[in-house]
This record gives sequence, C-alpha cells and structure tokens, in this order.
Amino acid sequence: MTAFDKAFTQVQTLVQKFDRDIKHYMSAGYSEAESRQDFIDNFFIALGWDVNHQTQTNPYEQEVKIERSQKQQNESARKRADYAFYLSPNFKDEVFFVEAKKPSVLITRNEQHYFQTIRYGWNAGCPISVLTDFEEFVIVDCRAKPNIKYALNGQHKSYKYTDYANKENFAEIYWLFSREAVANKSIEKYAATLGKAKGRVTQKALFKGGYQTIDDSFLEYHRCNKTKPCSSI
Repeated sequence: MTAFDKAFTQVQTLVQKFDRDIKHYMSAGYSEAESRQDFIDNFFIALGWDVNHQTQTNPYEQEVKIERSQKQQNESARKRADYAFYLSPNFKDEVFFVEAKKPSVLITRNEQHYFQTIRYGWNAGCPISVLTDFEEFVIVDCRAKPNIKYALNGQHKSYKYTDYANKENFAEIYWLFSREAVANKSIEKYAATLGKAKGRVTQKALFKGGYQTIDDSFLEYHRCNKTKPCSSI
C-alpha cells in the first residue's frame, strides 16, 4: 500500500466518524479543542506529519508546532496560529500554517477567520495556508497584505468533508499538504500556478521558493523613518 493509499484509508475512517454523528459535531457545544483532537490532528497525521511528536521528541527539532493555549477574547489579538509546519532541518522558517475552528462556525464566508490565516502566512512569507474545521478545508491565498475588507478576495479553494471521500479530491489535498509533497516543493509549485494576487499589488523579492506581492502601503511602510512611525502589519 502506498503512502497515499494509506492516508486515504485513514481519512475515510474520519469521514465516516464525522458523518455518523454529524449533528453532534456540528452543534455549538462541540468545541474547537475537541475538533482538533478528534479530527484535525488525525487528518494531518494521516498526511504524514508527526503532530503528536511521537518520533520528534526534541522540542527544538519538531516539524509541527501546536498552539494549545486558551484563546484571547479578541481573536484579532492572537499572535500564533493553531499549527505551524516546518521541514527538517530548518526549524525556523514555517512552510505553512493551519488555523483551526469548530465545525459550527461555518468558516467559508467569515472574513475574520480568513484574515487571521492570511496574516499568519503573510508575516512568515508563506504563499498559502489552511483554514479548517474538518467539515470544511480551505486553501487560503496569503500572498497579499492582510486586510479584513478584502480577506475573501484571494484565490482561495475550499473542500467539504465529503470531498475527502473522493480519491481525486483528496489527492489534491494530499499532494499539496502531505509531508512527502511539501518536502518536494509542492507549496512553491502550487503558488507558481496562481495568478496575480488580487488588489493593488507590486511584486517584491521572493517567498521561500515562490514570490511575494505587496501593496503600496507596504512599500510606504519601508520608506518611513523614525520621525514618522509606521503602523504595524
């Protein structure tokens, strides 16, 4: 059995579990922490990531960093994504982030949740990241400066949990975000297929293996001086 086939089988078990008790998992009382433990952690474990640090026990050499602390009242004030993914031996530069929610929040039209995800990716130079509650899985375009007014305008792509049961649909996710795919530059290759980021943007430097776009306000940020402090991104 190939790594892909093994992952597909494991995720089908999660899909069946979610579908069997969907009313419970979609209820307001089912928490984000439960969603992460029951589904999201296991989804990325199936994709080959050592989420629970079973083999990568050295805290300074772990490819998945997990934020388990209590969320602040103001979501926009959060500093770290729920999951940050790295590739050995580079444990300093993130390759992508995952922002997790509980299934009842209906993430696909929520500007705040997209904004959070874009901000993490943009600040780290990651062209894409993931927003998911397992019931939905969104590839979020992080190439343009985060602005909540335009957070839904990027070249985002979304899947429903039922799509994971389709081998072709699951393959799109697997060959982009699995450990083996990311090690083979899948994210950089995917970013190269995307068109120009939406909005007023100017190309600047490179993402890690791809390209980064910035808008006029970001250029202005770098032109400012100590007597004229700049607002933060």
